[in-house]
Amino acid sequence: MMLPISVPARFFRYSIIACCLTFSVTSAANIEVSKFLEVGATATDNPELLDGDTDADLVFNLAPAVELKFAGNRFGVVARAEVEYLRFTDAEDDIVDPRFASRLTGTLIDNLLFLDASLDVSELSPNGDFLRLSDDGNTAAEFRVRTFLDRSFGRVADFHLAHTYSTLIDEEDDAFESDRHFVEFSLERNPQDGGFLWGLGGSYSEDNSDLNEFRDSILYAKVGATLSQTFLTELTAGVERRDFQIGETADSFVEEDETSEFWQLDFTWTPSEFTALTAGYGERFFGSGPSLQLRHRVRTSLFVASFTRDVTRETASLERITTLGGTVSPTIADTDLVDLTNGSIATPLDEPFVDNRFRLGYKLAGRRSDFIVDAVYSDQERLDGTDSINTLLGRLVFDRRLSNFLSFRLQYDYQMSDSDDIPTQNYTENRFAVKFIYHFDGVSEFEDDDLDIQ
Repeated sequence: MMLPISVPARFFRYSIIACCLTFSVTSAANIEVSKFLEVGATATDNPELLDGDTDADLVFNLAPAVELKFAGNRFGVVARAEVEYLRFTDAEDDIVDPRFASRLTGTLIDNLLFLDASLDVSELSPNGDFLRLSDDGNTAAEFRVRTFLDRSFGRVADFHLAHTYSTLIDEEDDAFESDRHFVEFSLERNPQDGGFLWGLGGSYSEDNSDLNEFRDSILYAKVGATLSQTFLTELTAGVERRDFQIGETADSFVEEDETSEFWQLDFTWTPSEFTALTAGYGERFFGSGPSLQLRHRVRTSLFVASFTRDVTRETASLERITTLGGTVSPTIADTDLVDLTNGSIATPLDEPFVDNRFRLGYKLAGRRSDFIVDAVYSDQERLDGTDSINTLLGRLVFDRRLSNFLSFRLQYDYQMSDSDDIPTQNYTENRFAVKFIYHFDGVSEFEDDDLDIQ
């Protein structure tokens, strides 16, 4: 069965905008074009993520891709187009998934105003790394543009102001659409300047869909001090307001409008440029608890760990573990990043969860081989306490560069979700993948700064 491909008209508008931006900044400059071909197979013991005994499946994939890169004096562009063919052996299904991803970054006004825009289009999901069986074959598009202003006043203060607009369109004929506006600002003294520290800031976030509306706003002030060259302490306090409306019928309608205070005390230890540890304790409207951020680099290896408590409208999934530096360049050529952050759009489909999340990442980079470990444990509970979800995710990756043209990957994924209240969130899956990636233009050797993550 070949699933149909339909792209709403709005997707074409976004694609045209992205292509025009790409052409405008690259037409008179050197352009680097790379061509790839990925061939692989993935075995999974639970292809539909169901509870109980499930049938295993073997999926073969073939994905040719073309990537364009440009780095100019004011703008940089990365654009990637690929078409992936997948064959589900037991299900006897064929899927063709055309995908396009692009990102443009640049300077609008020197040393003042900057731009960061991206567009992702695919048949099932811009963020999915493994296609599930589906009967609709709908196209999804995610567009994001961030304009931000950065100005430094020497050792006195740094000013930051940013606006981000993002939209997610899913289903045929725009049946579902989500828009988000996010504004943030800060005026603060840089901790690198030492001595007494201070800061003021805030943010406003608005999510809208056909059924739901979410609004969040935060105002804060902070004070701190550098107690030594390696030790910093900061106290942040402020107020936050939440306003959300869920559902369009009386049975499903939920509304909340509440203002509360919050505070956070952090201690940061930086014994060297390769190690940074931040530990803290704070209180928000959903309760109090600790937080932790650790980053440690030793020559060719990098270790990162974190524990965070926040509000989210997304369940944890393997698609949110990013080991390869994002969706624009998901091939082995870009295994120089270990990024456990979730930069995707939160789709407002349901009441938010309080998310207690522990993340762990390790990467060992060799001259021709990489070894990567990612793990996430998430304990989520709805704000009203009605539902809870416990999720454990793990990923092991071994990359080997066989030649200047051919790369090889072994990858094992594990995910477990448990919920007493939501039946669809009870499942386990083991997934094993083998992939070969051929670089028609060749690839260079790893550089010494492969682990230099900002």
